Amino acid sequence: MPRHLDGLVRHLAPTARDADALIDLSNVVRNDRFGDRRPRSLDRLRLVVEALAHRTSDREVRVHALADRSLRHAPHEYPDRAEPRLLADWIGQGLVTEVPDADEPLLDLADVTGLPVVSGDDFKDFRLVHPWIQGNTTQFLGMRPGPGPGRSVELYERDMGVRTPAQISRKIEESDLKAHGLLEGRHRRGSGRPGGFRRRPPVSRRGGSDRRRSLPRPQGRWYIGFGSLNVRSPAPPRRSLYWSPKLATMS
Repeated sequence: MPRHLDGLVRHLAPTARDADALIDLSNVVRNDRFGDRRPRSLDRLRLVVEALAHRTSDREVRVHALADRSLRHAPHEYPDRAEPRLLADWIGQGLVTEVPDADEPLLDLADVTGLPVVSGDDFKDFRLVHPWIQGNTTQFLGMRPGPGPGRSVELYERDMGVRTPAQISRKIEESDLKAHGLLEGRHRRGSGRPGGFRRRPPVSRRGGSDRRRSLPRPQGRWYIGFGSLNVRSPAPPRRSLYWSPKLATMS
């Protein structure tokens, strides 16, 4: 175990009932605005716990952390390959909760317990299920580099703002398209198109004839999104169809 992480275990609560705050661990570990400059670092969790202890005046503050399943993979992105192994140990001991996607269970716990949530996520695609996020100015804590020299983190109460139905719908559509493999991250290599949509591979010609004529016609429903979202899929996201029924057509 990296020495600077030795003291973290006593701050990890296996359940929200034993915690003083909830941690969006994937969001914290990947936040390169503070701490180590590597894409992922468990040291950022240590800095956040120290900031919570300072904010609450409780040196024994405890947190319940939820992590996406993908977080402990890609060990080359950590400053020390021992860190993802340490994370796996915490998960195995029940000190960190690992789920396919942490957003929904994190918000469910926040709704039930009222505990503060440390995260930089806006959770726009969950504001219909959790309307209490709209306009919330007290329950979500953001992170920013602390003042003065050295590596430290300052926590502050975030104003989550109010998102319009169109903004929420667009985010839901983007999340669903990404889950279906139809939408890639805007900054990933190879996306090749605005908004991250995958470009169709070029169609070769043989003997002067266009082979596109022999391609099978897509079956099922076509999905057409708002404005910049324009994707056809044999199995479009259900929620997207619900939110833009006039823009969904049957093939």
